[in-house]
Amino acid sequence: MLRSLRRELDDYWPRYLGHHTHRKNRALHDLGDLAVIAGCLTLNPIGALVGVAAGYSFAFAGHYLIEGRRPATLEHPVLAGLSNWRMFAHGCAGTLEAELAKHGLESEGEVGFGVEVWREAWLARRGRA
Repeated sequence: MLRSLRRELDDYWPRYLGHHTHRKNRALHDLGDLAVIAGCLTLNPIGALVGVAAGYSFAFAGHYLIEGRRPATLEHPVLAGLSNWRMFAHGCAGTLEAELAKHGLESEGEVGFGVEVWREAWLARRGRA
């Protein structure tokens, strides 16, 4: 079963990335992911629920207001959810641009926030950028 899910996820991944080429959309997803993490860190069910609600709100705003489309979560909730965290991990690791290019995609727009930007700023302060 897990092998089948992994195959489905790998097949879905390029499509998911194609819905997240705009940097502002990804940055809103990052804020949402951080809200989910913060909510879960409260170790309180209400805090976790509020974090998840805020997370989806940021992500949906990114899709509707910036990309002008419906969120992928509405069509494939499990695959989209797992892909979201995969995208967040690539952003934190600094490998998201390479992952986009691997699938024939490139980023659009400019943004001054999000894990990709914060990572670069953090590395620059340490002289590693």
